[in-house]
Order: sequence, then C-alpha cells, then structure tokens
Amino acid sequence: DQLTLTATVTDGATGDVEFFDGSTTLGIATLDGLIPNEATFQVSTLAAGDHPDINATYLSNASFDPSSSGPLDQVVSKFGLTVNFVAADKPYDGNNTATINSCSLVGVISPDDVTCDHSSATATFSDATAGPGKTVTGSGFTLTGPDAANYSITTTNTTTAAISKFGLTVNFVA
Repeated sequence: DQLTLTATVTDGATGDVEFFDGSTTLGIATLDGLIPNEATFQVSTLAAGDHPDINATYLSNASFDPSSSGPLDQVVSKFGLTVNFVAADKPYDGNNTATINSCSLVGVISPDDVTCDHSSATATFSDATAGPGKTVTGSGFTLTGPDAANYSITTTNTTTAAISKFGLTVNFVA
C-alpha cells in the first residue's frame, strides 16, 4: 500500500519539497501548481512499525528560504496474509496427529519476498477415526524472507486429508 504525504508551503513558493523518514530521504516532489502551494509524494517503501519523524523540507527558491516541517508520527501496520497448507493422508493409528507436506501464502504484495515455513507447525485431524475428506487444522506457521517483518499471518485455512482403515490379517485354522 502507498502512503501519500502532502506538504503545504507559503503562497507563491515554487521549487521542490524533500520528504524524510528521520534523516533518510523518501523522495522529492515539485510544487507544480496543480494544487496551489502543495507538493504531494507517494511512498510504498516504509517498513512496518513506528516512524516517529516523518518530515518535509522546502528546498528554497530566489524568494523563499529553506524551511522544515515538524515531525509527523506514522505507524505502518503489518499486512495480513492467509496460509493454505497441504496435509498428508495417513493410515489409522489411533491418534489425530496430521503431517503437513507444504504451505503457501495468499496476499503477498509483489515484488516482496515472503515465504511460508511449516517446519515448526503442527496439524490435527478433526478426530482419529478412519475416513475420507477429514478436516485438518494447522497452526504454528511462520513467515520467512527479507520482507517477512512487514507481514503477519491473520488467517490459516483448514484443509482435508484421509485416514485410511487399518488393515487386519485374519488367520483361519481348521
């Protein structure tokens, strides 16, 4: 998502306004006259978290000296993702423990690099009895990748898998 920053300057000022996150330049916008005395800049690179010092600096022209705004506190929330996962079918063993084969994410914003990690996740069948298409619930999935800190898992979908009947061998003695 993009955040739109707008700086309003004195009547008659022309030139550029530079926007900052603390001392880091976010970008420069030109006072172009479309909206008198305003420079607007859109930024999509702010990481999730608190940014307590968003500010703007008018860079000056022949008639006006440079000037800076006071700080603006902007909190960027983590973007919520949905986890889908695949559970393995299994033979009846008396318990409802399920094995997770893989997981995937829905909602990652391109070109961000975020993946689903199921190495610490657990899953359970709705019950331990044999049957097809049994509901499996998973939890404990984590996010990995360089952009993972900008996201959170808000939904984990259920899936289905089967528990096959336990085969018995009958020996007949005559």
